[in-house]
Amino acid sequence: MGRSGLGALSLALAFGCGGLLDEPAPDLVHPHSEAIGNVLFKVPGNWATATEYQDGVRTTTVESSGNARLVLYDADAPLGIDAAGYAARICDQMEGEIAGTQGAGVMHTNRGDIVPVTRTWFGQPHVGAAVPMSVKAEGVEVPFQLEVYVREGGGRSLVVYTQVPVEDAVLVQPGFDLIVGSMAVTR
Repeated sequence: MGRSGLGALSLALAFGCGGLLDEPAPDLVHPHSEAIGNVLFKVPGNWATATEYQDGVRTTTVESSGNARLVLYDADAPLGIDAAGYAARICDQMEGEIAGTQGAGVMHTNRGDIVPVTRTWFGQPHVGAAVPMSVKAEGVEVPFQLEVYVREGGGRSLVVYTQVPVEDAVLVQPGFDLIVGSMAVTR
């Protein structure tokens, strides 16, 4: 996992979520297709993607124009960590970044228990990990949901994680479902 991709994403969520940005419904009528490395998938028509490659890990961030984000890590080697361990790592890093910002003391996070969740990924039920969190800034606490799924095989690792404020979760879930449900590996 590249620190720069997670760092920018985590802080963007911490500072940008919670009703500050209106969340539009995902455009499922006009999706666009993406081929990132050896992973193919569809993206809602009104969501954007950005990809960077560093140290054997391709990091693709898919964002709505509101507060929803999905990150796909495509690593050239097995990571040797399950979804619950990866969710804990993301939360630890997010908490560390917030504590290290100028807003330390003004911003903080609360983390709930990591629980198993199942979604269809590559055409099969796949168990991942979900963790409820909240970020409090300037007296406003914003609860959000983080979900992580890990797939290893063929000397590679794929990690997908989604994060969205709870208030937007039902609205954006079809967008996440389109992306994850359409993923295919070409090799």
